[in-house]
Amino acid sequence: MKKILSIIFSAAVAFTLASCTQQEKIIVSTGQSEAPVILSSNVGDDITLNYTPAKIIINGETVKNSLVKNVVAIVKVADQDVDLALSTKDDQEACALTVKGTAVTNALKGLGHEEGETLDLVMVMRSQMSETANTGRLVSNETINTPWTIKAPAGNNPYASWDPSEWGVTGSIASTGNNWGNSDDPDITMVTDGTWHVAYAVKLTPTDEFKFRKDSQWTVNLGGDFVAIDEEFAVSQGGPNIKVAEEGTYDLFVNPEALVAKIIVTGSNSGSAIPDVDLSGYEVNEAMAGATTWGLIGPAQPGGWDVDTDLEKVSDDPEIWCVKDIELAGDKFKFRGNDEWKDYDLGGGTVALDTIIELSKGGGDMSIEAGTYTVYLFPTYMVCYITK
Repeated sequence: MKKILSIIFSAAVAFTLASCTQQEKIIVSTGQSEAPVILSSNVGDDITLNYTPAKIIINGETVKNSLVKNVVAIVKVADQDVDLALSTKDDQEACALTVKGTAVTNALKGLGHEEGETLDLVMVMRSQMSETANTGRLVSNETINTPWTIKAPAGNNPYASWDPSEWGVTGSIASTGNNWGNSDDPDITMVTDGTWHVAYAVKLTPTDEFKFRKDSQWTVNLGGDFVAIDEEFAVSQGGPNIKVAEEGTYDLFVNPEALVAKIIVTGSNSGSAIPDVDLSGYEVNEAMAGATTWGLIGPAQPGGWDVDTDLEKVSDDPEIWCVKDIELAGDKFKFRGNDEWKDYDLGGGTVALDTIIELSKGGGDMSIEAGTYTVYLFPTYMVCYITK
């Protein structure tokens, strides 16, 4: 009976709200309202800005700042008009907005752009009451104008632990705007393990040409005749420009001591096993960043509810923990950090393979079928990803 009354009450409220909407339109008084002001901005791996809040007046009344939704939006990509509102963290007490770099990259990929491209962006700040069009928007007069290189997700970079190199890549490369190091044209940076030097995730076409050079100077430069993907080829001082046969995104290797180079498809390196997941729609929960260990626990793994199977930390930004090729029984499991339940207890998700699984603190046990799996945990985003 209570359930029936609840449904009737909900329907009545919905009808009342609908009736109010028909009788009284929400009108933003744009003549009296004031747009937000971007005071300062910084573009690095993420985008941050400080602002003066908008003053929104609706039906003659000033709206409280706490009711205003503030976002950063891309309005131009390479001189093309677009309308891309980005997932934005708004600290209204500090009047500061933060957009994760992954949100920008994913938005650009949604337009069909690929890893390795560098694009000129124009961004603005928007303030509005909701996402619906009839409430109006107030847009900052100030803009953020910046080039943006679409990088592979940080966790996917198998060379993240390598050291900076004095070697770089230059040439005529359309995706990055390189033109043989002319004017303000920096070389594509490389990293090294002490033997090989690599430029990661460079988008190339068959018409592009490039060489390797040291210290951004032509005194020492290496070129050669490309043979095939994943095959070493000889390079020499002042050798010919290097070209690939097919368009793609590549990792470019050179070993200056052995005078050999190699080109592989980005992601084909065996160390690059982390899935490319879109986290832009999920908020960061800093409370989950304090654990120094994470484990998978429950009767689906050998230790039951007493002993965890440890996960290995494979990325710092975003924080990712992983266990590969684990044999799980058809049973239940959860995640916990620091081998305790009090602060770092994640569960409650519905298991589905090869997709993001949302978790919650203190969530319920999760069930899985027997099999061999690789499990990735993104604790600060409170999600996991499971694949066979």
